[in-house]
Amino acid sequence: MKHFRTIDSTNSYALKHIEQLEDREVIISDLQTTGHGRFCRKWVSDNQGNLYLTFVLKPENCSHIANITQYLSVVLVRVLKKYAVSAIIKWPNDVLVDGAKICGILCEASILSGSDRGFALGLGVNLNMSENELSEISQAATSLNLLLERDIDKMEFVRVLCEEFFADYDNFINSGFSTIKFEYESYCNFLSNYIWVSDADGAKTKYLAKSINEDGTLAVIDNSGNENKLFSADIEPI
Repeated sequence: MKHFRTIDSTNSYALKHIEQLEDREVIISDLQTTGHGRFCRKWVSDNQGNLYLTFVLKPENCSHIANITQYLSVVLVRVLKKYAVSAIIKWPNDVLVDGAKICGILCEASILSGSDRGFALGLGVNLNMSENELSEISQAATSLNLLLERDIDKMEFVRVLCEEFFADYDNFINSGFSTIKFEYESYCNFLSNYIWVSDADGAKTKYLAKSINEDGTLAVIDNSGNENKLFSADIEPI
């Protein structure tokens, strides 16, 4: 495990040094100066009580890597259960508690000459934040310490997280989304309900969320009754 006081981001570090880092290396930083999430959105990373972590992954079989963030979201829900906190997944990989985001996940690839050299699977978890800090975030957010009304030992959380992540990792890499599909769906409380789906320009379209497909994509029904498959999008309940 590599533990930094401050770096730009754990994912960026992993990608820059991918050839020197070992498979399954874990990188942590107390602070990040340029933490980011999906669609290049800023992830607030100025609280050293929170967790900013990246798994360095170099699997021989990359056929299921597209679903690795969904696997990690399931792992996070399992870990939070160990803390007696019930969480849900907002497709594809946001982890929410009582409708507020507690964790963000991002996987980025290092590619050279058309082939993958490795992957940086990063996550940020709100472990120790004040109500004032949360109020400055642009979306509804929560923190584990406020849910449990006590301070959270970050390194103990890391230990539990890593144990849970690597316990089923090989099985997932070899067999893919099918290994977590049933459990993943059980954490998706938006299924069978109407949702808004936002495109890159922010325009919203109404769909009925039908089911999670075998490949982890989201099956939705439009207003004309046609079924569509979503590979990546922002969704929110109506």
